[in-house]
Amino acid sequence: MDQSERHHLLSRLMWDYNYTAEEVDEVLLGRKSTLGHLTQESIVRRILETYSWFTVIRLIPPQELYPILNEDFKKKLRSKSLQKHYAFVRNRLQQAL
Repeated sequence: MDQSERHHLLSRLMWDYNYTAEEVDEVLLGRKSTLGHLTQESIVRRILETYSWFTVIRLIPPQELYPILNEDFKKKLRSKSLQKHYAFVRNRLQQAL
């Protein structure tokens, strides 16, 4: 995924905030700890709740996603079905990585 496509997806994701995609990406990549009240965790959660799995892994490499998908994080996902889905994903990532 090139930078412009990545930033397009991030800007669509954050349509209700007055932040640039570049600013959001800095937090997502861990170069900056927060952006207003947004953290890396809250941005990742929003990505998981918004985009398909194939888009998620284009934005967040599996080896970076695996440690994020812990029990505490999964409990914060909006729906039970997403919690189950990402519990399954974490198990598969553990086997693959």
